[in-house]
Amino acid sequence: MKNLETYLLKKYCRKYGLDYQEVDSSLTYWENHQHLRSLVKMLCGSLDTFEIARMEDLQEEYVLNHPLEYFMSYRDPRERKAKVQTDSTPAEFSLRQMAAVSHGFSLKAFLLEQ
Repeated sequence: MKNLETYLLKKYCRKYGLDYQEVDSSLTYWENHQHLRSLVKMLCGSLDTFEIARMEDLQEEYVLNHPLEYFMSYRDPRERKAKVQTDSTPAEFSLRQMAAVSHGFSLKAFLLEQ
């Protein structure tokens, strides 16, 4: 068994309160996992309560790692619609005017400096 597999099995034992000694290094990962799962079933009767707890853990992890998606899932879908302007005439755009207004840039002054 590889170190990662041993780590995952020990993590599984920690999660369900099992003893690490239940992990047998002579067995494969899946055989060990099946054995640990059978112990959990025997101790609890069913995995339903643990599966619910696992789903809650996954949800908390998702909320921490993906806050924007979580926020968007609770927003009203009607709020996402873009507001369309009723004015059909497009505004005129002038690159020269935009450069002069926003940055104080003048092409003539730039060329004279060179």
